Amino acid sequence: MRNLYRILVGFIFMSLIFLNYSIACVTPAPPSANHVTITCGDSAVLVASGSTGDYIWYADQAGTIQIGTGSPFTTPNLSSDTTFYVTAFDPPNCESSTVQVNIIVLGYQVRS
Repeated sequence: MRNLYRILVGFIFMSLIFLNYSIACVTPAPPSANHVTITCGDSAVLVASGSTGDYIWYADQAGTIQIGTGSPFTTPNLSSDTTFYVTAFDPPNCESSTVQVNIIVLGYQVRS
């Protein structure tokens, strides 16, 4: 009986390991995000939506320079037109394609 128990526990353990490695990644749909217009020197609040998982913000289209996570994401103060990129991320390693988000910076901000 003891050997049967060991075999059964071993089988369950190996099955769990196999299931862990055989679960396929389902790539989330790319998120939606609106382009934003701001005044020179202001920050922009970028909102991503429409997908599952977390949102990851990047400075480059290849998704190699991560600058933030979540939605909304507040940029640093900007003085020129800037493009950021966002993806949807589902753990452990499923990430959508990047979506371009343009920030148009208008004129100079008048300080009083």
